[in-house]
Amino acid sequence: MDRAAFCCGEPELDAFFRVHALDHHEGHKARVTVGLHDGKVVGFYWLIAQSFPLNKVSAEAERLFAHLGATPCGYLGMLGTQQDRQGNGIGKTLMLHAMRQTLAIAERLGVYALTLEAINERRARQYERWGFKYCVEGALDMYIALPTIRKAGLAPLRD
Repeated sequence: MDRAAFCCGEPELDAFFRVHALDHHEGHKARVTVGLHDGKVVGFYWLIAQSFPLNKVSAEAERLFAHLGATPCGYLGMLGTQQDRQGNGIGKTLMLHAMRQTLAIAERLGVYALTLEAINERRARQYERWGFKYCVEGALDMYIALPTIRKAGLAPLRD
């Protein structure tokens, strides 16, 4: 696929996808998922497992995972949609896929939430509308607990 042509308008995301995505995926540093339309890349995201500090997610996580000293989470590292395709629901579709993927992982491993760091405040407001909460007020770290994803009626992805 032509990664060099991808442009979501965020230089950091574009550079990652063009230069590093394949290496991260093949080296199991992250699992990169690509959205295609007519054989062309229209978006991507990547996921990794993460241990999030107890006091950075929620009071519930702190209570549930105090014995571990960290909260087990899936981390959505980046999500980008091709600039000329933005506003067509591709980003939302990719986010729903990432949530379903996280639910599938949670069936095999203990996972409390899907976390992310929004690239800017505008994007954080979008994630908030999708059910994410701020880990720390004023920061761009966010999470959505798995029960919230399940309440939305999403089912885990199946092999």
